[in-house]
Amino acid sequence: MNFFNHLKIGTRLALTLSILTLLLVGVGLQSILRSADIQKGLEDILERRMVIIEEVNDLRLEVNEQARSIRNLALFTNPDQIKAERAELAESRRKVDGLVVSVEARVQSPKGRELLALAADGRRKFRDGVDRYVALLEAGQRDAAVEYLISGVRPVQLAYLAALDQQVEFQKNQSHLAGVAAVSEVETLRFSVGAAIMIAVLLAVSLGIWIIRSITRPIAQAVALAQAVAAGDLSHEVNSARRDETGQLLQALGAMQQSLARVVGIVRQGSDAVGTA
Repeated sequence: MNFFNHLKIGTRLALTLSILTLLLVGVGLQSILRSADIQKGLEDILERRMVIIEEVNDLRLEVNEQARSIRNLALFTNPDQIKAERAELAESRRKVDGLVVSVEARVQSPKGRELLALAADGRRKFRDGVDRYVALLEAGQRDAAVEYLISGVRPVQLAYLAALDQQVEFQKNQSHLAGVAAVSEVETLRFSVGAAIMIAVLLAVSLGIWIIRSITRPIAQAVALAQAVAAGDLSHEVNSARRDETGQLLQALGAMQQSLARVVGIVRQGSDAVGTA
């Protein structure tokens, strides 16, 4: 503490301001870094997982659209209607291919990739079943095609949809966990920022009190010494090892007091000499 007492008042004030500034910068950086992590987690939910869920649901819709088209192929007898259904089936398959590429690019976790593989196997079996069903229709075997639609295509369609549902549920669960983590991060950030603010306030108050006392106490001593000298009391001793402005003031007042004491002593000696002459 003596080291700090030797510092100039301006240096002390600058040091205090620097400490508080560094503390505020630290709080700010901590807030920015944590908020960036929270933002990253939320963006992952909104821009990746929600998109995966949406696209997998679109895949489900396309599977059901294909199921409708192949059912109509067995029901319709008009060549134009059959041609239109086949065109819709081809267009749906094209959409599925695009959705699959997009989903595969977004899914990252091992479990998610595992479910993708399961869905890919179901998609392959469903497509193969549809192709076999269409081939039976083209061969004029409508009854066999209908029977195969029920016994062969329908089960693999349901298995494919179940695999897609598993992916949706997995992504929903991961989104929920990420949301819980984000809320936890927010609570942690609020606590840490609150604690840092309290520490900053306590430090600011402590440093303020220390600076005030380091200035006012020596000033009070200087005022008391000046008042004593003004009252004619030159007996006060000045003991200050401080090297700041207040210490220099006390030392100057002490030197002034000693000079006045010497002058008074010389005058008294002269008066005593005159009185005895």
